[in-house]
Amino acid sequence: METTVEGRHATEIDVPISSLVHGASARNVEYIQNLLDSLPKVGQLHPLLVRRKGEQYEVLAGNRRLKAARELGWETLRVRVYEGESMRQELASLHENLVRMALSKEEEALWLARQKEIYLALYPETKRGGKKANGHGGRSKKNEPFTKKAAKETNQSERTVRRKVKIGQDAILAVRKAWSNEEITDNEAERLAGLPAEEQQAELERILAQAPVAAPQPTVAMTATEQSAVTATKLSAVADDNAIDLVGSGEKLVADAKALLESIKRTPPPAGTAASLIGQVTAARDVLMEITLTLRAVLPIAPQA
Repeated sequence: METTVEGRHATEIDVPISSLVHGASARNVEYIQNLLDSLPKVGQLHPLLVRRKGEQYEVLAGNRRLKAARELGWETLRVRVYEGESMRQELASLHENLVRMALSKEEEALWLARQKEIYLALYPETKRGGKKANGHGGRSKKNEPFTKKAAKETNQSERTVRRKVKIGQDAILAVRKAWSNEEITDNEAERLAGLPAEEQQAELERILAQAPVAAPQPTVAMTATEQSAVTATKLSAVADDNAIDLVGSGEKLVADAKALLESIKRTPPPAGTAASLIGQVTAARDVLMEITLTLRAVLPIAPQA
């Protein structure tokens, strides 16, 4: 029985493995020992990318996972079904979001990994050792390798793109979160992503346990008069250096918020967009509250009676 999740560009469903066939671009599917070891322990982390082929589904990306699941005796797998030009549409959407949106490190890694998977499914000749249209080895001159193309589009080095794709593809959730929250370094996250999924959690905990803890700084009690002098100095510095910029930023913030409100009143968004906006507005509210508390902290303290 199929369990369906509708998406903007594709549909995710659980399908019987018997309905899946290897795609024409499948290669190097013999080396699956790591998947035979990890799949029973961590399960299927990412859906296979497929397209309909009569009554069956042709696998565009995930042929090694399919072979491993068959050998393990699994009955179903999660797939993303693309129709017509939907795969190219999703690739274009991912590109636009990667270039224009302010993403967390985890989001960027996941989206780059997904973009690469779709790109290689569309242009298998760009894989290392892939075949050109004339059948000879090498890469197509028309389409660049994904890493090179993504590096240009996101203004990053190819090394950085490869690292982020590796983390997005292979790191478990806990590793991605720790990396995104700056609890572990880029190199540590990449190294963890290179481990079998079932070993990553224990190694992450070991790294976090060894992380140096900053020693508490000694504090010296100040009188109310001294504290007032310090906060007054802070306020003066803010006023001297940042007053114009801060006022300008505040005015723009209010103007943007009013414009958004008027736009919503004029043309109410669909439910999906509304839900997304609610999340963004809630996050903005929390940041604004923190700004308010931070500004209050530098205000002069009223003299004690």
